[in-house]
Amino acid sequence: MSNAIEGILGVSMEKIREMVDVNTIIGDPISAPNGTTIIPVSKVSFGFASGGSDLPTQAAEKFAGGAGAGVTVKPQAFIVIKTDGDVELLELGGAGKTSVTAALARAMSAREKIVVCDYDVDAPDLHILLKPETEMRADFVSGHLAVFNSDNCIDCAQCLAFCRFDAIKQAAPCEYPVIEQLCEGCAVCVKLCPELAFDFVPRHCGEYYRSRTRFGTMIHAELTPGAENSRRLILLLKQEAAKAAQADGAEIILSDGTPGIGCPVISSLSGAGLVCAVIEAGASGIADFKRLAELARRFRLPIAVIVNKADLSAEATEAAMQAARDAGAEVLGTLPFTPVFTEAMSRGEAVGETPSELDGHFQNFADRLLALVRGGRRSRIIPIKEKAS
Repeated sequence: MSNAIEGILGVSMEKIREMVDVNTIIGDPISAPNGTTIIPVSKVSFGFASGGSDLPTQAAEKFAGGAGAGVTVKPQAFIVIKTDGDVELLELGGAGKTSVTAALARAMSAREKIVVCDYDVDAPDLHILLKPETEMRADFVSGHLAVFNSDNCIDCAQCLAFCRFDAIKQAAPCEYPVIEQLCEGCAVCVKLCPELAFDFVPRHCGEYYRSRTRFGTMIHAELTPGAENSRRLILLLKQEAAKAAQADGAEIILSDGTPGIGCPVISSLSGAGLVCAVIEAGASGIADFKRLAELARRFRLPIAVIVNKADLSAEATEAAMQAARDAGAEVLGTLPFTPVFTEAMSRGEAVGETPSELDGHFQNFADRLLALVRGGRRSRIIPIKEKAS
């Protein structure tokens, strides 16, 4: 059987070699009309699986098995070689949701007081651009966690059998520590241990903050890696943002939403006045936007659209704008694929703090969004990335 499996794996790897070569990672040079040379750089991921088994027969030994392989190629950056010899690396990044939020915060705060909120608690990064100075820090506690107490243990080891999640391990005699990442908080060990050797304590799942930025108050949080209940944390952030808006006399809460259309996004949308979708033109982005638009429709929320990296494909950009129009969305406009975003990130700034070609774009977007949200009589604007989670 081992020879058969080796044969299957050999075929799988050979197929992968046929699908991926060096030109997949460092693409062929593309010459632009102005003489600039562009070289695409991609990330290649592949995986394969195989399996088999002996078939019990009275005849000779038989083997049945199969294998499958898959390869994904995702563009990561472009190497741009200019006619004067200068070389730049333009990174693709994501759809641009957080960069757009920061730029809108700068533009809106120039008009009136706002509160900025980051709902992307699993992977927050708006603070990188806004550089908040923390004024209040608080623990986010959600659920409970079993904690071993060796003083009461008699080494019966029954807890090992009680725990269905393998969260309890024996480290030494009378030492049965709980692995926090595996504990589901079911309290079985707490209830069934004959000597009450387990305590049940509140689980610390992260922190949330109220901070001061150059654009106004910022409410943000960070969920502990692997922790759950991001929806509850988002609800808490909403409450804190409402308090901050009342204290500051601000009518607008601008929130950086979570990507996708999953449960955290649903929590982000409740109570919003307007959704601003940042679409990266392409088949995947358009498909995901349609799902987001349907979610916004169910919440009866108006939706506005900004198409980012629009100059990479005129056809894809037009398809994205048509999808927005079909969904009844307000198309605010487009943004080019430009190093302005990465340059602003490297300085820890929002786009627009240093004069650039995009200044007029974001002031126009901000003014139109303010008019739209006031037309709906609610005061929360939530940029959402159109990528399925």
